[in-house]
Amino acid sequence: MTNSLLNVQGCAVTKVCTLCKVEKLLNEFSPHKRHKYGVYSRCKICCNKTTKEWQAENPEKTKENKKRQAKKEKSVEYHREYLKKYRKNNPEKYREINRRWEEKNKERVLIAKKAGSELKNALRKGVVKKINKCEFCGSENKAIEGAHYDYNKPLEVKWLCRSCHRKWDKESPKTI
Repeated sequence: MTNSLLNVQGCAVTKVCTLCKVEKLLNEFSPHKRHKYGVYSRCKICCNKTTKEWQAENPEKTKENKKRQAKKEKSVEYHREYLKKYRKNNPEKYREINRRWEEKNKERVLIAKKAGSELKNALRKGVVKKINKCEFCGSENKAIEGAHYDYNKPLEVKWLCRSCHRKWDKESPKTI
C-alpha cells in the first residue's frame, strides 16, 4: 500500500482506513473538519458497521439517543413554527428589519433587482425557458422561481420552489 496519493495541487486523493486498512478515495470517508484531509480516519462502510454493532450491544442507549434526536427535531420544528407565527403577528417589525437591511445593502439590492428584470425580459422574449418543476425537491404544484448562481450572469439560473430557493441561498450565499 502506498501513502496517500497527491493530485496536481498537492492534496490527498486517497487515504487508508484505520479499521479495514484498505486504501480508498476520499469521497468514501465522511467529512470532518478536524481530521487529516478533512475526513474521518475510518471509511463510511467501517463507520456504519461499528455503529450497527454498538447499537446492537447498547439497545437502551440507542433508544435514549433516538428519543433525544426526535426531541431535538421537534424543538427545531417548534421554534420554526413559533417564528412563523411571530412574523405573522408582528409584520411591522419585520418590515422595519427588511427596510434596514435593504438600506444597508443598497448595491446588492440594485444588482439583484437588475438581474431579476433581465431574467423576466428574457423569459418574455423566449430567450430563456422556465421549468415548472423544482430542481431540488421536484415539486410541481408550488410557484417556481429563478435562483441566480451569480447576479452578474442573470440568465444562468436554477429553477426552485420558494422554500428550496431560501435553503439554497442560506447554504451558498452569493457574493457581490
